[in-house]
Amino acid sequence: MSALEVRSAGLATTAQDLGLRGHAHLGVSRGGALDTRSHASANLAVGNAPDAIALEVTLQGPTLVVRAPCTVAWCGAPFDVDVDGAPVPPVRARPLAPGQVLRVGRCASGARGALAFAGGVALARGTALAVGATFALGGAREGTASTPSPPLLGDGPVTLRVTDGVHTARFPAASRAALVRASFVVDPAADRRGVRLRGPPLAVPPGDVVSVGVSVGAVQVTPSGQVVVLGVDRATTGGYPILAHVIRADAWLLGQLRPGAELCFAQVGFDEARRIWLTGDRCG
Repeated sequence: MSALEVRSAGLATTAQDLGLRGHAHLGVSRGGALDTRSHASANLAVGNAPDAIALEVTLQGPTLVVRAPCTVAWCGAPFDVDVDGAPVPPVRARPLAPGQVLRVGRCASGARGALAFAGGVALARGTALAVGATFALGGAREGTASTPSPPLLGDGPVTLRVTDGVHTARFPAASRAALVRASFVVDPAADRRGVRLRGPPLAVPPGDVVSVGVSVGAVQVTPSGQVVVLGVDRATTGGYPILAHVIRADAWLLGQLRPGAELCFAQVGFDEARRIWLTGDRCG
């Protein structure tokens, strides 16, 4: 039985999980939610396993009419979320009754949020919502219901901590210094494949580089000197030189970079990146 009907679909609302890992050698990218922390937090709030399929909302969310009793929670950018006009706070499970209307409006900062339903959304990963469509719930593994602290977005420029990339040593010293000294702005062309940045052009290494396997957070520099940070829908190999790599603890922030947002990079070593991941020393 369908539990929800789509009255409006939002700008780019899709069903996502935490992606498919271990298949890059077959040419299959990870996919899944860009902001993995918000996705997991919303799922945990309704008692799902962290990787259950939920709705990824981008900039402006959907309006859904409830057709069967269900429970919802959301997390991510500060969206305007309400049920029949009553605000719904983040990472708090909210029961819904037939006939009620769940609306996810715009967000004033950040870019994406996760909308999770108890039992999970019964749609395939990557399915986009369409006006008039209905979808059912169920089939997700159960987790432990909790109310985790939502990932926080800081005021001002977003800082992404990076380690050296596979080609760092080949770049001119001026490019390596400029990456962490300069400020960048997210280009409107940014999407789930990669975040294009506007900023000072960086000189690339002389000669050609061999195409290598790439992962989420690889910081590539194009022949024109433009910086691109790869996202979850990237290709699995790339020929642009990789100057740096976003650390795993900060990769979720790629999902919160909206066009026009300011961004800067901070260099850390591999041991520090590992410590940050193990201790939960996140930044936004």
